[in-house]
Amino acid sequence: MIDPNRSFGYSYFTLVTINGFGGDDIISGQDFFTFYNIIGGAGNDFIFGGFNNDVIIGDDIFGGVPGNDYLAGIDGNDVLYGGGGNDTLDGGAGNDRLYGEAGNDTLNGGTGNNTLYGGTGNDRYIFNSDNFITIYEYANEGVDTVESAYNFNLNVADLENLVLTGTSAINGTGNGLNNTITGNSANNRLDGGAGNDTLNGGAGNDTINGGAGIDILNGGNGNDILVGGTGNDTLTGGAGSDRFTFNSRTEGIDRITDFNVINDTIAVSAAGFGGGLVAGGAIAANQFIIGSGVTTSSQRFIYNQSNGSLFFDRDGTGAIARIQIATLNTGLSLTNADIFVNA
Repeated sequence: MIDPNRSFGYSYFTLVTINGFGGDDIISGQDFFTFYNIIGGAGNDFIFGGFNNDVIIGDDIFGGVPGNDYLAGIDGNDVLYGGGGNDTLDGGAGNDRLYGEAGNDTLNGGTGNNTLYGGTGNDRYIFNSDNFITIYEYANEGVDTVESAYNFNLNVADLENLVLTGTSAINGTGNGLNNTITGNSANNRLDGGAGNDTLNGGAGNDTINGGAGIDILNGGNGNDILVGGTGNDTLTGGAGSDRFTFNSRTEGIDRITDFNVINDTIAVSAAGFGGGLVAGGAIAANQFIIGSGVTTSSQRFIYNQSNGSLFFDRDGTGAIARIQIATLNTGLSLTNADIFVNA
């Protein structure tokens, strides 16, 4: 272990450069009055900065063998470079800049307004403080994941996945990529945005909106609201009393994998469907039929028990073609009470 306090003593605002060269090093620079430039060199190193503005480089800047390094900035406005290898970078306090570079790195800016550059590889970004964070990722640099204990929007174009951590009721929002977004144990709102997304609510009473694309929505435990959005989506409510929501009759044909006539509800929009639907309650008994087609002009929803298809017929006469909105399991004892009309 290299401890510069023992080698150099205390001085007033001096600059110290430490090079670990080869081997697995533990380097700690924690003099209050020293600015450190620390280079780990080859090997798997543990490097801890001091209390000022330090520069920490995990690998030899002249091309040494990359290692799996742990770099900690502690206090101050630090700059950390992971180099090659699967590195862990922790900025600590201060406004830090973290560069993961090559490898599958973990970057935690800590407190302060931090800037994180993942580089190539499948990187993890840890966001446990309610502060400003800027993430730079670029196309074809890997599949990256943000783990956040606060509301988070994947507004960086090349971030793929989001995991909500902690126990607070927070929200997660995707971008235009094919995102995987996972909630925590609280009541989350998950929005996929564009792309073919996978949204996992987990525990809690979650609201999950797939947005555009062919999405997979899993409610998990709790009383969840699942909105597939546009595209032919797959919706699984999981345990609890779940609501499967359709805002328009032309959004696509969603597959509802586990509809339970005892606990679950299908919700449709009066404005988005038309056909004389009245918001504020279940559809009337004469607006629903089990069979292969309508038999009266008042019927609007048709459930085919033999193949699970659920259709909407706007006029009940055939003058306007019926539209399939969902596929449920076959043989359900579906009734008008299972279909609720929103505004």
